[in-house]
Amino acid sequence: IKSAYEAVACFRRIQAFLQLSERVDKRKLQSPGDSYYPIDEYYGADYASIRPQSTTYFHAPAPADVSISDGSFGWKGSEYPIVRDIDLSTPTHGLGSLTMVIGPVSSGKSALLRAIMGETDNANGHVKTSTTEIAFCEQVPWITNTTIRDNIVAESYGYDENWYQSVLTACDLLADLAQMEQGDLTVVGDQGFKLSSGQRARIALARAVYSRKRIAVVDEPFSSLDRATEKVVFDRVFSS
Repeated sequence: IKSAYEAVACFRRIQAFLQLSERVDKRKLQSPGDSYYPIDEYYGADYASIRPQSTTYFHAPAPADVSISDGSFGWKGSEYPIVRDIDLSTPTHGLGSLTMVIGPVSSGKSALLRAIMGETDNANGHVKTSTTEIAFCEQVPWITNTTIRDNIVAESYGYDENWYQSVLTACDLLADLAQMEQGDLTVVGDQGFKLSSGQRARIALARAVYSRKRIAVVDEPFSSLDRATEKVVFDRVFSS
């Protein structure tokens, strides 16, 4: 009987998803520009290898990674857009760049990031990205009921041991895994209930880093971390 109730609940969730209105992605892929990018993508086992080490470059067409012109974004059912008159263009650099969106609570930061992902329901203006594949780490970590390793590797193209260890170090997860009897093969439970909020946040961030996408959008990655852990993760993942 318990299994039957669980199956019915699953089918209801599937039905609710299938009945949603189809989302139309209005973003556009950027037209070519001129920039330079590292040709080598090899990484060592220490955290510094989060960044490309090669000094060999090739000429590749690449505009700003993200650009928005005359953008206004909000959620379905909202009378007015949450953020309006947005014009921005992120810098593009061969070794990577960091752009921060800073503002008070409820000022529309998450709405802007969702607009970059093409996930705002009420959108106007033009959003352009240099790639269709973007890593996204949302404010509430998305964790599935599987092992820590599977949560990090997720849908990435295969398991790379050296890169995986680099990501664990960068996201300060090695000490946490050492305290678990099964290490990264620990099954975390539904929505990661076996983990602390800080561990869930760092695993979600590790998944975004491990994917090695050209663009990563990260929303409030440090809200669940203490100051010491926040500094370690920021220095290893985001600093130049």
